[in-house]
Amino acid sequence: MAFGPTKPIMPPDGDFLTLTHHGAGAVNGIADVRGPIDALMGVFLDPDQPNFFAPPAALDFSTEASRDYLTLSPVLRQVFYIGDGLTSLGDRQKIIVPEGATRLFLGGLDGMEWSNNPGGFSVQVVAPEPSTQVLAALGFAILLWRLISKRDGGAA
Repeated sequence: MAFGPTKPIMPPDGDFLTLTHHGAGAVNGIADVRGPIDALMGVFLDPDQPNFFAPPAALDFSTEASRDYLTLSPVLRQVFYIGDGLTSLGDRQKIIVPEGATRLFLGGLDGMEWSNNPGGFSVQVVAPEPSTQVLAALGFAILLWRLISKRDGGAA
């Protein structure tokens, strides 16, 4: 992703020299977040419209230490940093799916005017071991199955 037509394409970790957040703060029941511009971000939602709820607290990923987590447990409607999915030592980061989550949305972090951002991203979803508690969210397990099936060329 790039935060302007004349700017270089950034890796999934974003541009550490340009930190941003949503210019309007939390909107429509979804939390604000602070982090590197163009970083890959995610947000889990349940089946309800997010604007029926007050937004949760904003997370701050503006420091290297805050982006170097091993495990993260965001709540529903709380935007979180994914980046390349690896710590600075190359360990795979784990994100715990919140209870009730049925949808995961991904996108690049930008402050406003998303119409001028060229680029795109490709994501590989890795399903946890079936015995872990993470798969307790059945709706998310179905979403993972659909994403994996589409990636492997199967019908979803």
